[in-house]
Parts: sequence; C-alpha cells; structure tokens
Amino acid sequence: MKVKLTIAAVLAVLSIALFGLAVAGETNIVVKTVLVRMMCKCGGEMKPTGTCLTSYPPQYPHVCNKCGTNATYNVSYPEIRYVTE
Repeated sequence: MKVKLTIAAVLAVLSIALFGLAVAGETNIVVKTVLVRMMCKCGGEMKPTGTCLTSYPPQYPHVCNKCGTNATYNVSYPEIRYVTE
C-alpha cells in the first residue's frame, strides 16, 4: 500500500509540474529606486572611508565631507534602496 501511495504522489507532482497546475506563481511589483544619504549634524554628507570592519554585523566607517566628523554605520552610504509605490 505504501508503494502505491508513493507512486501516486510522484505522479501527482509530475503532472503538476508538466501541466502547470502549481499553486505558486510569479507576480510583478512596481518599485521605485531611492538613493539614501547619511547627513552630518553640520549639514555635510557622510562619505565612506573605503574600509570595512569585519565584525558581526560588518561596520562601515564614514567621515563628514564638511567638518571631518567620524561615524560608523551598518551600511555604506550612499545606499540604494527599493521601495514599493
């Protein structure tokens, strides 16, 4: 009896795969690309130094292009993000 159930299960899966009767499918979502910048308190922009601290999670040192303030973030700015409309 187990052999018949196993063969039936395999045939069902093959028929779904071959004839497109699957319950999952693709969907399309329109997204917008956004550039995120980290701004300093002085009004300057925080720029990455080009190094990465290999901690968990990784840390990315940045320096302000106006006053020279140093800060470390979990992402490297500027960062590109995708948002749904």
